[in-house]
Amino acid sequence: MNYGKEIHNQLMHNRVVVWSWGAHAYKTFTENDFPEYGIHRGGLIFKVQGAKFKGHVMIVLTAADLYDVYFGHLRKGVFYKKLSSHLGIYCDQLHELIDTTVET
Repeated sequence: MNYGKEIHNQLMHNRVVVWSWGAHAYKTFTENDFPEYGIHRGGLIFKVQGAKFKGHVMIVLTAADLYDVYFGHLRKGVFYKKLSSHLGIYCDQLHELIDTTVET
């Protein structure tokens, strides 16, 4: 199963908010990518161009069915500058967390 696509579908339930972030360049990844983030099922990386933050958002689905969300800047697929990490986030908290960090 492609968990990155599922995360994208969950985010797009509120398209207007996602569009306000200037979200684009979506890339999914599998459990074999990014081993430095521990055991996970995969996730989604995308760029944002909000009022407060311009950079990359990485959402990782953990083995506990929670999300770890990272904000920072990627270069060649690696975070060279991680600005913040939010661990153990529930699905219904994703929009608010990202919107607070990126836009308001």
